[in-house]
Amino acid sequence: MVTTETGSGGDWRWAGCSDTPDYGYKFTTSFVDARQREKNFPRHSAALRITMMHLHNNEAGRLVCIVNLLHLNAKYLRVT
Repeated sequence: MVTTETGSGGDWRWAGCSDTPDYGYKFTTSFVDARQREKNFPRHSAALRITMMHLHNNEAGRLVCIVNLLHLNAKYLRVT
């Protein structure tokens, strides 16, 4: 959906969020998780449990952001 509005600043065009959430998800997965993924710990070690917890928390944070973005997009698409 593309909407166009004119205001005091001239023409403004909104074309949606396109692939920005997808790019952000992929970037944070590769960049933020890189430090934890490069380490190799023995099975059942405390360090491995902590690393897996960090990876889980990172993924949970990304999913919360995506859900919030989808909620905001749905909210603003209904208004326009």
